[in-house]
Amino acid sequence: MRREKNRKVSFIEKLIRLIYPAKCMVCDTILNDNAVLYLCESCKKNLPRYQREFRKSAELPYLDGIFAAFYYKNGVDTAIHNMKFKNQPKLAQTIGSLVCEEMLKH
Repeated sequence: MRREKNRKVSFIEKLIRLIYPAKCMVCDTILNDNAVLYLCESCKKNLPRYQREFRKSAELPYLDGIFAAFYYKNGVDTAIHNMKFKNQPKLAQTIGSLVCEEMLKH
C-alpha cells in the first residue's frame, strides 16, 4: 500500500482527468486531481469489511486457508462488476490495494 500512496499522477493522466475526471468507484464523487485510488475517503471508511481472521479449512486440505476482505455489497459489488463487465480495469488497482491493506491487518 505504501507504493500506491507514493505514486505520482503523470502529466498525461492529469490531462485526461481534465476531460474525464476520476470518480469514486462507489458514489461517483469527483476525486482530487492527485488521487491514485478510485475511492473517496468517506466511502473507504464505510466499506463493508469482513471482520474475521484468515482461516484454515479442514474440509479443504489442499488450500492453505480462506480470506475475504469485504462483504459483496454496498459498493464493493458494483465496483467488481464494473471492473469485470463494464471494461473498467483501472478499478483493479484500487480493489487490489484495498484487499492487500485488509490482509495486512490480519
